[in-house]
Amino acid sequence: MTDFNNLVPVTETQLNGKLQQTVSAKALHNYLKVGNDFSTWIKGRIKEYGLIKNDDFLIFDSSEFRNQSTNNEQQIKWTTKRGGDRKSTDYILTIGTAKELAMIENNEKGRAIRKYFIRCEEHLKEIAPAIQKKALNRLKARLKVADYSRPMCDALTEQRKALGKSANNTVFTRDC
Repeated sequence: MTDFNNLVPVTETQLNGKLQQTVSAKALHNYLKVGNDFSTWIKGRIKEYGLIKNDDFLIFDSSEFRNQSTNNEQQIKWTTKRGGDRKSTDYILTIGTAKELAMIENNEKGRAIRKYFIRCEEHLKEIAPAIQKKALNRLKARLKVADYSRPMCDALTEQRKALGKSANNTVFTRDC
C-alpha cells in the first residue's frame, strides 16, 4: 500500500472558522500526473466545477519558486527574462475538494488517491468520539471546580466586607 501522505500530505487548516483536513493542489496535481500545467488545470477545475474560494479552497503565494510543469520532474528555479524569480501561487484544497478532483481525473492514480482520502476521513471519524469524550470530561471537571469556587469567592467577599474593605470580586478571581 502506497503511503500517499508522503506524496500528498494532509494537513489541518482553519477554513471558515473550522479546522479542516486539507492538501496542496500542487502536490495533488503532481501526484495525479495531469497532462497540462498546474495553473491551467486548477483554474479550469475551479471554473468547471464551481469551486468556491474560502469554502472549497484557499489561495496563497507559495514560498517555493519553481516550475510547475508536470513534464519536468526536477524542482528548478524559474527565472523570468528580466532576471527575477517568479513567485508561485498554490491552492489549499479541502479534503472533499481534493477527493472530487482526484475522482474526475479518471485514472489509476486518481482512484487510488480517492481511496486514500476516504481512509483519512474514516480515521478522523474513528478518533473523533475519543477526542469529544476527552473534551467533555475536561468541561465537567471545570464545572465541578466552578461549583466549589463560587462559595469560596462569596466567603472571601463577606470577610472583606466585615473588615471594612472593598469587596471587589475580581480581587479573588475573574470568574466570581
